[in-house]
This record gives sequence, C-alpha cells and structure tokens, in this order.
Amino acid sequence: FGILEEMPSQDEHVEIVERWVAGYRDRNLEQMQAVADPEIELRMPTGDVLSGYDGLAAMTRHGWEAETPHYPNLDRCILKHDTVFALIDVELRSPETGEAVRTLAVGAEFRIRDGLVVEWAGRPDRAKLLEDAEG
Repeated sequence: FGILEEMPSQDEHVEIVERWVAGYRDRNLEQMQAVADPEIELRMPTGDVLSGYDGLAAMTRHGWEAETPHYPNLDRCILKHDTVFALIDVELRSPETGEAVRTLAVGAEFRIRDGLVVEWAGRPDRAKLLEDAEG
C-alpha cells in the first residue's frame, strides 16, 4: 500500500484565483496578500520581474493608478498541474465617470503551491495562453 498525497482540487485552485482577481478589482491588497506567498514572483508583460509583497503592491498600484484604471473580471480558468491559466476581461474605466471606456481580453498564469500563489505572470496574448494551457 502506497501513501497517496492528496492533491488540491481544481475548485480550490480556481477559488484562489477568484479571490486574487476580486481583491484586485475591489482595490483590496490585503485580500490579494492573503492568497499570495510572501516571496511571490510577478512576471510583468513588460518583462520586468517583481517579488514579494512589495512587488505585489507596486504591481497593483500600476493598474489602480493608471490613466484608465483597471478592473478585471474573470472569464474562465483552465487548470494544468499546479498552474491556473486565467482568461480575464479587463475594463479600463474613466477616472472621472467610472464608466468603462474599453475592455481588454487578456490572461494571466497563476502557479499555486500549498494554497498560495507563488508565481504570477501577466499574459496579454490570450491565444498563446490558451495554446500553453491546452498543449
């Protein structure tokens, strides 16, 4: 008889990503930190790599204080091993009116270990993200 290591369910991984995205949308850094490893690595679409809670704060500030602030909505998640590939629709809103001025269809990759996001990567090319998720 072998000992089986219990794997987290897909629902648990998706719930972590849902909490992350909701925290970002609601401007709640503490909610994001609650599901992020203190040593998280954040791979920005620009190629920059940020790390830790300081990096997470800098990443969120960039989107929250942008000329057209970002409000993400989770469209769909695909789980592959310890990684969740998330398809996200990001509303860019007017800071004056709060009205959506544009929506971007983007993606993100979340690597999860022990119930925490240990690595996040912004993936602006949704087609490539889907290819990686399904390949």
